[in-house]
Amino acid sequence: MVDNRSALAQLEAGLRDETSSVTALLQTCILLGGQVGAEALRVRARQELKGYTTAETIPDYREVHGIICIDAVTLAGHVTGQQISPAALPDFAAGFMTEHPILTNPLAELEDFARTSDFTIKLSPAGAQELVRLWNHTAGNGRIISLYWQVSRSAVAAIITGVRAALVEMVGELLAVAPDGQLPGRRGVDAAAHLPAAGDRNTVTVLNGHSVGDNSGVTLTADAGLPVRETFWQRWRKRGLIVSPATVVPGAHVTGQARGASPAAPERQIPTADAVHRTIVAVDIEEFSSPWRTNADRLTIRSGLYEAVHRALLISGVVWEECDHSDLGDGVLVLAPSAYPKAVFSEQVVPALAEALVCYNKERLPAERIRLRVVLHAGEVSYDAHGATGQAIVHAFRLLDSPAIKQELTQSPGCLALITSAWFYDEVVRHSAHSRPSRYVRVVIHVKETITHAWIYARYGDEGPSGDLRRPG
Repeated sequence: MVDNRSALAQLEAGLRDETSSVTALLQTCILLGGQVGAEALRVRARQELKGYTTAETIPDYREVHGIICIDAVTLAGHVTGQQISPAALPDFAAGFMTEHPILTNPLAELEDFARTSDFTIKLSPAGAQELVRLWNHTAGNGRIISLYWQVSRSAVAAIITGVRAALVEMVGELLAVAPDGQLPGRRGVDAAAHLPAAGDRNTVTVLNGHSVGDNSGVTLTADAGLPVRETFWQRWRKRGLIVSPATVVPGAHVTGQARGASPAAPERQIPTADAVHRTIVAVDIEEFSSPWRTNADRLTIRSGLYEAVHRALLISGVVWEECDHSDLGDGVLVLAPSAYPKAVFSEQVVPALAEALVCYNKERLPAERIRLRVVLHAGEVSYDAHGATGQAIVHAFRLLDSPAIKQELTQSPGCLALITSAWFYDEVVRHSAHSRPSRYVRVVIHVKETITHAWIYARYGDEGPSGDLRRPG
């Protein structure tokens, strides 16, 4: 009996010490339960230590208040931490995110969160990025980057307090009924091990997953007593079509960089003679080297150009880090992986780029304003240690440097002129109503050794900076 009393004494002493880890106290509970054969105590302690699953009863104190937020990019700029109501979520996300998430994480992770020095923690459920992709597919202006909860550090700390309070109650009951120097039997310990539970309630579960040494999950609760309607999103998850680990949002204010870390950006491809297919987008600034511009003007222009290109790609769903890109001094070359549909570039990227330039130019002096020539092409590209090369890239730059597109930009009422290769027009634009193929005119190109024909979008921008080009449907 000496060992049993020692385990209880350790538990009592730990509870009196407010600095003691609740995780360590729960481990002592497992030891105590094993000594007296109290299975209920061991089960409750293991649930808190390992985290909860949908088949288990989740304590009420693990439900917290979370503010639903989005990070997004719009024509006006980047938006971070924009609060939204559950009613603003699309129909297929109904029930997937509520303002009362239930944190099923192992207690040690919650203790880590509670120890962070920041006031709020960003938590994202499993599959959030797939939900964002579906949402962006139906959205209008702008593009959502991430969807998450902002949960206060004190709310997470309250979960730890709830577990500690339950342990205090249990130990208090044991001490009250235990004979001097002894412990109650197994039934007495199991009866005392009644960590508060929520009872029967409907839950919508986000798949538990793992990310770099992490095993975290978030469970959402529906109103008690009401049946949960299976949503479009849930049906797809059940079919295994959408799977993603639960994680702390990249950049979340939590201790440890490994937790919820973002995937590393793709490394530059190794030198190889094997060609790969790429969509080629190149832009060139009109009169960048003109003597009436100063170096300060050029630096401002370059900054504005990169911001506009970044924004246009992001709004269109093209990830900058997944593309290869080269600085041209007075322009940018972007090589997009073949996984991106090519129609995205004529339907969405170019219109978004035009709108971004309109927004930029409104706030700039004449010498700082940007007008661009843009070329779209696709073809095989080879890489070495210094970058990329290929006949397709050479061809794209021949079109970009042609007198025909330069003259078109001079006459254009907008801030850009667009030219596509014959291949890109025949295979992509002609079959895409949202690319407006009837607006293109066929031109002959003769630049250096290149003699070919291409297609120019006539007077790009004369329908207004947004028109119906901005939305492909």
